[in-house]
Amino acid sequence: THTADVVFSYNTDDAAGTLTLAPGVNSGMLTITATNDALAESAETFTVDADTLTATTAGAITIAAPQMFTITANDDITVTVAADAARTVTGRAANFTVNLSNASMAAVTVTYDTSGVVTAAGGTAAIPAGQTSAGIAVAVPADAVAEGETGMLAVTLTGVTVAPGGGMAMLGAPAGATMTIIGDNAADRAARVAPATVAVAKGIGKLAAHAIGARLNFTGGNALSIAGHSTASTEAVVAWAVPFLQTGRRPTMEGLLRQFGFAFSVGGGGLNFWGGGDYTSTKGDHDGVTYDGDLSALHFGVDTSWNNGLLGVAISRSGGDTKFTAAGMNSMLETSVASVHPYLTRQFNKTKLWATVGWGVGDADVKEPGALVLATDITVTTAALGITYEHDAPAATIAARLGAFYSRSELDAAESAGRRLPKVTADSLRLNAGAELSRRFAIGLRPFLSLNHRRDSGDGDTGGASDLGGGVEWHSPAATLRLAAAKSVTADGPEEQRLDFTVHKTAGRLSINLNLTADSAGLNTANLLGGEWRF
Repeated sequence: THTADVVFSYNTDDAAGTLTLAPGVNSGMLTITATNDALAESAETFTVDADTLTATTAGAITIAAPQMFTITANDDITVTVAADAARTVTGRAANFTVNLSNASMAAVTVTYDTSGVVTAAGGTAAIPAGQTSAGIAVAVPADAVAEGETGMLAVTLTGVTVAPGGGMAMLGAPAGATMTIIGDNAADRAARVAPATVAVAKGIGKLAAHAIGARLNFTGGNALSIAGHSTASTEAVVAWAVPFLQTGRRPTMEGLLRQFGFAFSVGGGGLNFWGGGDYTSTKGDHDGVTYDGDLSALHFGVDTSWNNGLLGVAISRSGGDTKFTAAGMNSMLETSVASVHPYLTRQFNKTKLWATVGWGVGDADVKEPGALVLATDITVTTAALGITYEHDAPAATIAARLGAFYSRSELDAAESAGRRLPKVTADSLRLNAGAELSRRFAIGLRPFLSLNHRRDSGDGDTGGASDLGGGVEWHSPAATLRLAAAKSVTADGPEEQRLDFTVHKTAGRLSINLNLTADSAGLNTANLLGGEWRF
């Protein structure tokens, strides 16, 4: 028994401290807390060693040997597996991921087997120390599933081992995962990409028609008389279309620059030169394929007066990306096309006829998952025709119009990494029929109502719709203002709505036009020069 304080100085593997025993006290409690971590590991030990002691009374005091203690691990590992996607196609890898409930201090090795459309393709997945997952890639042969059919691939975990020092691991639930395998083939690929090529061809044709229609001062297929614009005089026209109101689109510097246009005449109106840019968005679906893309274009044209009309040609450069999704796979079509578009317009008393055709060639890349790129060539053919008849009655003016727009796109056959794309040919046709009732007042005001029916067929959007619209136009010798809106009232095809605002003011030889269009069915377009041919 000691009669004074006895102070023990001690240390462990990671800490040190002191313990004081008061006179007459022969024992004390030393508390050491083990750190709880998330790493799986084997049982660990630590030692406590009394380095020195100090006592104020004499006596025989000895230091015992270091004491060893064991810490039991509480971080056992559970191993599961999951498919990275719901489906994939033949000829590609089916990807799965092995997951650990928590990381280990040592490497973990998991064994697995496969069944279904791919058998005897088992193996191991190694997960390094400190990591919680590893991938399994099962190669699916191109002939594993017949064309147009589906099969199932299953991966089942069969065992798990942990390197020394890594703790305990066990298989959890789910210990298996499945993925649908689609019999991919050249015909399937062609069917997936066809609607996207339709969107590109329609976009190229529409952009060219919009630009040519602006040059000819057509709006919705009706002639719009704009003060100060005459092919018989030298005139500069500057256009700036503002795309801020476009549905779901933010203005960019490229988009703003593409909205600049010009037009001028030389030789007393013998030749008229013009140019400008435009862009459009394309959205839709066809037979389970959904597509969403953007296309922009630059145009340069020349025309001349011809037999109470105009005869000319435009050259265009178009490019853009169209994403398309089918069978759960996301792909992209990138295109760059140069095209030529002859056009004409002719006035026959109260009837006006206009027409344009187009032909273009360029490059196309079909990009699919797995870094597969099929580089090919694209050919685009377009044609548009319209006729407008106006009858002036004492109380009102009645205008009737008919129009048709046709496009064809062709992708040449291509092959890459053993995957083949046959030649793809896709067509689309839109027919329009409409009427407009208007009345012009002495103050230059002209309110109007319009009804239009359209029908789409081919390899893109299909179905029909009726659009009801209206607006008001004010005209003076110095300026023209036009505000119009339309919305689908019945539709078994894509619904559309739009808002058009045109301002044209003449100051000497300078004309400024503003045209804003917002459509809801993939026809979002900002147009230059305040006019277009509407499809």
